[in-house]
Formats: sequence, C-alpha cells, structure tokens
Amino acid sequence: MAVPRRSFFALIAHFASDPDQKERLIEFARPNDPELIDDYFDYATRPRRSILEVLQEFTSVKIPYQYLLGIIPPIKPRQFSIASADLTKHDPTSTECTVTLLIAIVKYRTVIKRIRWGVCSRYLSELRSTQKLRVQLIAGAMRLSNEDLQAPSVLIGPGTGVAPLRSVIQGKELVRGAGRDATPQLDDTFLFFGNRNAAADFFFGDEMRERQEKQGMHLATAFSRDQREKIYIQDRLREHGKVIWELLQKGARIYLCGSSGKMPEAVRKALEDVIAKEARIENQEAQETLRGMVKAGRFRQETW
Repeated sequence: MAVPRRSFFALIAHFASDPDQKERLIEFARPNDPELIDDYFDYATRPRRSILEVLQEFTSVKIPYQYLLGIIPPIKPRQFSIASADLTKHDPTSTECTVTLLIAIVKYRTVIKRIRWGVCSRYLSELRSTQKLRVQLIAGAMRLSNEDLQAPSVLIGPGTGVAPLRSVIQGKELVRGAGRDATPQLDDTFLFFGNRNAAADFFFGDEMRERQEKQGMHLATAFSRDQREKIYIQDRLREHGKVIWELLQKGARIYLCGSSGKMPEAVRKALEDVIAKEARIENQEAQETLRGMVKAGRFRQETW
C-alpha cells in the first residue's frame, strides 16, 4: 500500500479513540510546523511506511466501512512503454497482435528493515500465461512518422528506457524492409544503453548485439558497476561525439527515454558539449541548437 499523505493522518485522527494517538496523528497532519514536518518525514516518507502499517500501529483507529473508500486512496494505474512495433501498421492483413513490455520488478528493503515489493510489477511477474488483463492504450511521446523512421537516429535509453527505443528500432526495420527480402541496414542508427551490470541488466542485449554485427547498428554501453570507476551513458555520448555529430548533420533524430530524475539533464548537457566541440561553437549556441531540434521535433523525450 502507498505511503500516506499528511491529509490521511488528519482524516483518520477523527476515528482514533485514544487521546495520545489522536494527538500524534494530528501532529503528523500539521503542514506549517517545520519540526512536525520532519517528524512526518521520519515516520512515514523516509521508511516508506505503508497505510496498512500505520493502521496496525495506531490500534485505536476504527474507520467505519462507509468512509473507507473516501479515506484510503485507490491504486493508481501503472503505465509502461511498449517495447515492440505495431506489425499491423505496415501489414493491415496481419493477425499478429503481440505486445512486448519491459518491466523492472520493484523490490527493496526500507530503513526499518522491511521488504517492499512493487504492487503492480510483482502482480505481473506472478501471472500465468492463460490469465487476462484489462489494459488501456495511451499515446506517448514516441509517435513517429515513416519519415522519422527512415531518418538516422541517436537512441539514448538507460535501464528500462530501452523499451520504447526497441520499438523504434523495430519500426525502422519494418519501414526500411518493406517489400525487400534482405535485412534492412541500421548503420545510421546509434543506440546508447546504460545500466548497473552487463551480465544481469543488459535488456535485449543479445538482439542488440546481433543488430550491431549483422545490420551495422552502432552500439555503446555504460555499465556503472562493472569497474572501479563508474561510467554513465553521458560519458559514452561524449566519447562518441564525432559519430553523433555526423549523424546530426545527416538529419538524425534524437530520442531519449528512461528515468525522469537527474539523467535527462545530464544527457542534455553531454549533447550540448558534443555539439559545441564538434561544431566549434560556444556552449550558449549549442544550447540554442538543441532547443531548435526540440522545436523541430528532432529531439524527443519520454521519461517517467
């Protein structure tokens, strides 16, 4: 269950029969006292304490069933990027409707030594092959035209960010291979992938290496924990700046997918450095160049 918000403590305080527990719940709910905000953070947010655990500790709280749905928040839907191309787009007669998802199983230990599992990822990992799911398709940022798929590409996707990029690569193969017997070349496509360990975390690694070997796709990886000094995907971008710049000169599109934390900013800074160095311009002008690519639809980002 979710980590409770301060409003949750304010609501359940009404149903606490013990005066001390009621007072403590009200303290957690106060938004304007810095000391009490720290108490709330240490109790709920930092240890990722769940709603169920709060109710188990505040035993005098008895919520009437009529109020449960209004107090306990519903589970939010989870969104996952599709990691495969739509075959029916280029062959309307195709009956194959297979969707590939790349899902990281969430599991960690909190500071109070309790194991936490991701609600949705664990549920999906335990599904049997015959079970059915209710799903909804939502349009994302990676809506590419055939012109986009024919153009050179710089694909940047650490971790599960490689999922939508795999869809892009398969889309390029479908468009470029239409009506041909030969396997389409990908020598104008550069995939940058990063994660912790090559042995355990190189998602779709075998097929990406095969594309590198047989179709000429450029591939650069950054596995941060496989050597003493950590290497990240932005380091690989700077290392391969010359090739990136050559692809950009040919009209390449840049697609960035993955975590919405510090990674996108670090990648953008690396791209600005590459443009500034290879084009021999100032950083300010490189920033303007990248912003121009965003406006022109040549730099797209799907992060979560």
